[in-house]
Amino acid sequence: MNIAQVNIRSINTSATLVEHMCRKQNIDTLCLSEVWNKTDKPQCLKTWNWTFRSRATKRGGGVAITTKEHIKVLEIKLTNTTHADIAAANIYADTSSFTLISAYVPPDNKDGIDEVMRVLKSLQGTNKPLILCGDLNARHPAWGDERENHLGHHLNSHLLANNLHVINNYRPTRENIVIDLTITNKQATQLIERWRVQPEVQLKTDHHLITMQIGIKKPDTKVQRWDLRNVDWEQWEKTTHEQFENWLEENRDHTEPSNINTSDLYESFKDTLNKCTDGIISKKTITKHSKGHWNAALEQQMKTTKTALRKFHRRRDTHNLNIYLKEKETLTLMEEDEQNKHWQAQLKSMDPRRPQGFWKTIKTHLNKNTKTVIQPLNLSKRRHSHHRRRHCTSSYRDLRP
Repeated sequence: MNIAQVNIRSINTSATLVEHMCRKQNIDTLCLSEVWNKTDKPQCLKTWNWTFRSRATKRGGGVAITTKEHIKVLEIKLTNTTHADIAAANIYADTSSFTLISAYVPPDNKDGIDEVMRVLKSLQGTNKPLILCGDLNARHPAWGDERENHLGHHLNSHLLANNLHVINNYRPTRENIVIDLTITNKQATQLIERWRVQPEVQLKTDHHLITMQIGIKKPDTKVQRWDLRNVDWEQWEKTTHEQFENWLEENRDHTEPSNINTSDLYESFKDTLNKCTDGIISKKTITKHSKGHWNAALEQQMKTTKTALRKFHRRRDTHNLNIYLKEKETLTLMEEDEQNKHWQAQLKSMDPRRPQGFWKTIKTHLNKNTKTVIQPLNLSKRRHSHHRRRHCTSSYRDLRP
């Protein structure tokens, strides 16, 4: 599930841009602060499910949570929230369920921080993944701001006392400051991936869009295969000859049909075959995901990220968590860049004017033993001339059984 959060500063003036952003980013759930809307009927995303918390007495403010129509949402009724704008709902998706909070605290309003923490404490007792997205106007170096104000000091003390985490990665969310925060409990921290600030997205607000992904990770399917790259074949031939000579001698009495036990004969044959490879042919573990883009730089960044994660596990504080999330974000960006380069190389090899490389890539992709070393081919974004497109179409037609 793709989640976005932003201080929109009037939902109605940015209606068209919000709809365009949700389509382009494939957003499923959107958390908004300062919606400046008292009617609870926005001018955009009219088919989505909306949960509003509007200001009845003062201008501005207000928060909202909106989800696509197919996502089940159960609003949580909150009381005694007069100093902060807070909306909360339970989100039920196909792969996960969690509690989502959208909040806005006006500047220099310490009572608003207290109300936000009171809501977090009351919902934390459910033991469900808990995510708070909002503009709290709290600045603190723990989540990457250069300065600390009294709201940030007060909020950071509450977070450390209640085992809650800010998963911001030190990137400014408004000009050069960090005030738009994503706060999670332990259960939600393990589910969030690809948290990022996107200042390039224009939404008629001076705050930056924040996006993230949440869902239950599926374990990778791993298989073992023989690694035939560096094998001493002379030694293997000698060992195989010796082992099967011994096997034939031991099973000489089983040559008579009446003495044959097929199951025992098969097991002994398999054991002998395994003895022929012990210490000569090694095995490698392959996941179902392709790894053609992996290189030494990614391997080093992976080690750095794991080191930061172990440090966080030894001491679970906001500082160590932010360091880990920063390294994880760097790894994600590096891997995406390498994947794009790998895809471009694969597409280049599919040039019909070079049939040798074209068919080599096709055969590698179709072969069950080698298809995990290349990325899935994606030709939809490449522009071909009429002649080249017709050539590719006929080539793929020939591959059909």
